[in-house]
This record gives sequence, C-alpha cells and structure tokens, in this order.
Amino acid sequence: MKNKSDIVKILRGEEAKGKLKAPILKSGKTSKSTSYNEITKKDTILKYSIDAKRTLQTLVNLISDPVVIVDKKGTFLEISDGVEELTGVKREQLLGTNFMKAKFITAKSKAILIKNLARRMLGDKLEKYEVEAIDKDGEKLILEVSGIKINYNDKPADLVIMHDISIQKKTEEALKASENKW
Repeated sequence: MKNKSDIVKILRGEEAKGKLKAPILKSGKTSKSTSYNEITKKDTILKYSIDAKRTLQTLVNLISDPVVIVDKKGTFLEISDGVEELTGVKREQLLGTNFMKAKFITAKSKAILIKNLARRMLGDKLEKYEVEAIDKDGEKLILEVSGIKINYNDKPADLVIMHDISIQKKTEEALKASENKW
C-alpha cells in the first residue's frame, strides 16, 4: 500500500494533468481545499454509514413481524423482508414511495395510519391499533400496528411493526357466532 505522501503526490499529479474534474488537493488551508485527512475521514464516515445501514436492515429482518420505517411524510425508508412476504410487493418498489400510494393498504386504513403517524411525530405515545391490508393472494388481513418515533439519519422517522391478527379475529368471530347460536 502506498503511504500518505505517495497518494498526495499521485493526486496532485492527476490534478495538474487535468484528469480530475474538481480540485482535490491544494497547498495551504482554504475553505475550498480538501486535505488527505479530510478525504480519509469522509471515506471512513461513508464506510460506517454503509455498515450501519446493513446492520439496521439485518436487525429489522430479525423481527418476526413485518417492519417499516417511514419519514414524517410517510415515505418508506426501510422495509423488512416480512413486508415483501406479506404483500408480494418487492422492497425496491416500495422504498422511496409514500405509503399512501401502496395498493395493499385499504383507504380507511391509510387515513388511520396518516393520523397516527402525525401524532407520533408530535411525540404522542399510542396504544396498538388495527388496520386492514390485502395480502399477496388478495385476502383481507387485520394487522395490529405499533409504532415509535425514532431518529433515522438524524431526522425524525416512524418505526412501525405490523402483527397479523387475522386468524385470531376470525376465531373470535366464529366463537361469537357459536355463542349466539347456542
């Protein structure tokens, strides 16, 4: 590996030949100059940022229920594999889109979700609540939702966990019907 002074010499040579689109190194300290240490520091920060993103994605995927992280406007920032399994929608299709455009969430549920997102962004702690969604086979699901306001890339965001309680709800309805019959 080349030492620091070799790298600086190479960069200065490339800069002098006009091969670099923007100046990287300048002698002296000005507000526009970028030193080798600053470049190294930015590379290190970028590396840790990428590592942190991978770690977050791994942790989110370890949660057995589907998990999403949305910004304060409802744009998907992170999505667990469970969301794709539940909805059949690819992760890449959802990232960067607003949940209000998601076809697997019913209109009534979107209204509930946006209201509760706004409340959490204002600092309210909410009890779990239910919303309806459509799974990849077109079946109606009842999801118990819980969320918490978090910082994501130094900005407020909402981490939302969705637990499928559809079977529980159907069982409760069947039990109620049976009790009414007898």
